[in-house]
Parts: sequence; C-alpha cells; structure tokens
Amino acid sequence: MGAPAMSDPHMTRIWRQRAIGLIGGLLFLAIPYIFLGPSQPHMSAGVRLLGWTGSISLGIIWVLVFGVRTFVRADEYLRDFDKTAWLWGGVGGLAISAPVFVFVMMGGLHGLAPARPFGPELGRAFALGYGLLVFSQLIGYFAVAAWRWWLRR
Repeated sequence: MGAPAMSDPHMTRIWRQRAIGLIGGLLFLAIPYIFLGPSQPHMSAGVRLLGWTGSISLGIIWVLVFGVRTFVRADEYLRDFDKTAWLWGGVGGLAISAPVFVFVMMGGLHGLAPARPFGPELGRAFALGYGLLVFSQLIGYFAVAAWRWWLRR
C-alpha cells in the first residue's frame, strides 16, 4: 500500500496525526540530549537519570496516544494493514535479530576487533537488554489478548 491520495481528507488527517505522533515522540527523545547531556556538568546524576527517564516516558505516552487516535479513526482496511505489518514486521525483525544476538554473545565483535572488550559481565548485560525487549513484547501480547478475551466474555 502506497501513500494515500492526498485528495482524501480522512486519510490526510490520519497521516497528519501519524506525523505529529512520530515527530513529537522524536522531540521527547531528543530533549535529554539537549538539556541533560554533557554540556550540563553541574547537574547531579539523579536529576539526569530522572530527567532522561521522564522524557523518554513522555515520548512513549505521546506516541501511544497518537497511535491510538489514528487507529480509532482508520477504516477496516487500514487497521488490518497496520496490524498485519506490525505483527509480521515485528516477528520478522525479532527473527532477524536472533543471529545477531548469538554473534555478539559468542564474542563475535571481540573476534573481529580484539580491542573491543568482551566478557561474562558484558555478555549478561547484553542478554538482559535483549531479553527485556523480547519479554516486553510477549507480556504486551498476553496483556492485550487477556484484555480482549475479558471484553468478549
């Protein structure tokens, strides 16, 4: 599916909402780099940590709000298109990342560039980061599936 015809005001509103969601979310992600970065040496680590966490959280909320707004306004065809793209794109992306995960966990980067550090602690940190994303997707899936099941009974 290509970009919608711009003569359709409904689709124009949907794409505008998507753009606002994306651009606003990216701005929330950029705020910590601007206001909480190394150019602010007087800032305490706690303030920096809370600022980064808060800004990223607000960015995620922003994107989710606009994502829901566009999904609710979309017709059945666009909803099905988006669900299919997210499902198979997400599963495909996860599948593609598995060999990269194994490569890094087996010390592949260190093997290619021995100056790069590698060890059990770095491997565990990488595995926990990778696992956080995988398990977050699974938990999200099961939460939505349970919610849908509960609504239908």
